[in-house]
Amino acid sequence: MRVVLVTNIRAKKGLYRDAVLLSILLRHMGHEVKLADFRDRRIPSSDLVIQLEVVRRQFFSRGAEHWWIPNPEWVLGRYLVGTSQFDRVLCKTPDAVRVMSPYSERVIHTGFMSEDRLRPEVAREPVFFHAFRGSQEKGTVAVQLAWNGLTQPIVMAHDLTDEEIVHQQNRCQFHLCPSTYEGWGHTTHEALSVGAIVVTTDVPPMNEFAGIPYHIQPVKYGELHLARTGYVNASGVRRAVRWCLELSEAQVAEYSEAARMAYEQETLSFRQVFGDLVTDVEQRRQKR
Repeated sequence: MRVVLVTNIRAKKGLYRDAVLLSILLRHMGHEVKLADFRDRRIPSSDLVIQLEVVRRQFFSRGAEHWWIPNPEWVLGRYLVGTSQFDRVLCKTPDAVRVMSPYSERVIHTGFMSEDRLRPEVAREPVFFHAFRGSQEKGTVAVQLAWNGLTQPIVMAHDLTDEEIVHQQNRCQFHLCPSTYEGWGHTTHEALSVGAIVVTTDVPPMNEFAGIPYHIQPVKYGELHLARTGYVNASGVRRAVRWCLELSEAQVAEYSEAARMAYEQETLSFRQVFGDLVTDVEQRRQKR
């Protein structure tokens, strides 16, 4: 089939990573895939159009199947106007299913996947890792304030190259991911892929992900479009750091194994569910 993925291609941030991962999977299945930016006026002729987060009405074409993969924290009101035109609304998390179900009867939980960053040859060290690339929702301020009174080594991955980030993700045993909300959370799931001890916020969807042993209780809540957000403070981060440092070697090994297993199971499940949905479209089109 001819598949077009439409999203924010030019920025090359989270949505671009979504599109790249999906394109690799779809091409592996034997489909022709093209990427289109949501600012484009037209898209190539296609059998299946998948719009990631951003919805543009001009991309609904007669004869094609149309899917939407929303991130609740960035779903604008104008996107919901076209919800009925989508044949399927694919949700990455159970929380997204709850949020999107009132707007469509075609919602399905697929899960999602992130890049496998595991490099077994890199020695693990009791170092903390926090990644942020421009987003204000990663809990970075709380982490920075927490380290005013801490002496433990930490890698604040901001301007590192991708190669440097992968090395540090594997080197650092403890990953701090106290986001206010995640539509999916590549940083969190990449942390699981390397078998890190992951700390995140005690709100959906983060507290629904398997393999995460510690959740920081928010000190306040808010809303970002359709998402309910949770904000942690420096004290909560410090408590999480103390908890990490008190773990025995056996506990670290146990949590690390659980993290890697959670990543593998989530990835396998998504590949199966998503693959079956695409195959269903292909088979229905062949019968026409």
